[in-house]
Amino acid sequence: MPYRSCALVFLFLLPFCLICQDSEWKSQKLQIDSFRNHVIILLDRSGSMKGEESTRILENVVKNEVPKLLSEKGLVIDQKALLQSDDYLSIGFFGLGEFNNYDYTRFITLAVDDQADKPFGRTFSRISAQAALDHSWKQIYTHQKRFFSGDFTGLSFAGPIGFQFFKNSERRVHRTFVLLISDGQFNSIDDPNNEISHESIWIKRYKRHQTLFNRGHISEAYKEVRNQYNWSEVWSSQYGKYKLHLYEYVPNQRSLDVRSIVEFDMDVMLNRTPGGYEKKLTFKDADTSDIYLPQLVALQIVDPESQEIIHQDIHYFHEGQANTLLRDIPKEYYGTPLKMEMAYWVDLKDDVYACHQLHPFGDDEQGAKGLVKTIDLLFEEKAYVLGFIPLNNYLYKISGSLMGGVQRDNVLFWNACLISLLLIILVISTAIYISRKRVITDARSIAIKTLTGSQISD
Repeated sequence: MPYRSCALVFLFLLPFCLICQDSEWKSQKLQIDSFRNHVIILLDRSGSMKGEESTRILENVVKNEVPKLLSEKGLVIDQKALLQSDDYLSIGFFGLGEFNNYDYTRFITLAVDDQADKPFGRTFSRISAQAALDHSWKQIYTHQKRFFSGDFTGLSFAGPIGFQFFKNSERRVHRTFVLLISDGQFNSIDDPNNEISHESIWIKRYKRHQTLFNRGHISEAYKEVRNQYNWSEVWSSQYGKYKLHLYEYVPNQRSLDVRSIVEFDMDVMLNRTPGGYEKKLTFKDADTSDIYLPQLVALQIVDPESQEIIHQDIHYFHEGQANTLLRDIPKEYYGTPLKMEMAYWVDLKDDVYACHQLHPFGDDEQGAKGLVKTIDLLFEEKAYVLGFIPLNNYLYKISGSLMGGVQRDNVLFWNACLISLLLIILVISTAIYISRKRVITDARSIAIKTLTGSQISD
């Protein structure tokens, strides 16, 4: 499968907030949410953004405040900046006006005017946010008279359409954020149809917009995103007349159950070995449609009575399966029924990205509940040689060097040894007994000794 080559580079391990104490898992993190993010910045270019003072404030927002937002750690992701060197940054502009001939298919634009040879909004990868934003602002400033020429903002659907505009089927993205920068004029309504038909002094023009919206590709694009993705505001702020709204877009996967895409045993018996207990487990990719690609499973073993975490580990899927060997369980838990909790990370192949990650500790819309499963762990009971002699660790270690770690094979070995030994003892004992009790006689020669030592022969 071509998407198997999308190997995980960094460890992504969020707190097991659903199944254990957060403090326990924080100590296990190597890098927090270090998969690639895609940050989309959409700048309102409608006429209400225009003006010398407005431009001065907007320059400060674009060149200073936005880079701070993108580099601030812990804003959205614990201990991680929103944008890092391996992430994607896309910059685009939205609005309707003369610059795009009121064509809704050009609602999101990359250029300050309709000259195709002057694009300046685009997707950046492995470039600092500051450099990208400085570059964009130079283009805005150069063409500012032409740039702020739109009549209608359309803020209610700018985010979804921008999200759809910057999709890339070759890109691997795990979280997507859209940052809207606007003065917010006539944009307090969430429903696009209501916003377009908003009563105002421009009512005739808005009615025209509504007709174009419903007739054009933009309406279908909005519906497609709304059906497949959910978005919610995670941060907002205001600088002068400008409002900044940050949204996260997540795939709508409420019904996903990991049992439908990954095959694994629901009950596990830990096998006794000379050194303790262990079990090899295999998790297989069972999605024949190849839409969901399991990438990682995080495991932890818990004592159901004390809720103490005994063991934690992570395993990556390679060529359709992940393998692990459970071992090193403390002796005090031998024989105690335990629970193993499994959390899965799964890549979804949609029409937006090559891979969009679903993880078990997101919202319900990301299938969080369906990506966490619990199975029972039982211990294999100690076996007996000949049915009554316990196979203790000393005997187990002696035979294990020859027979391996399977308890049954070692019991068979000792059964064979003891039975063979008993047979040998029986044979030797029988031979000795026979040799001592046997009387050799000859019918033609009888010799009798008298008390005086004389011998009488016949």
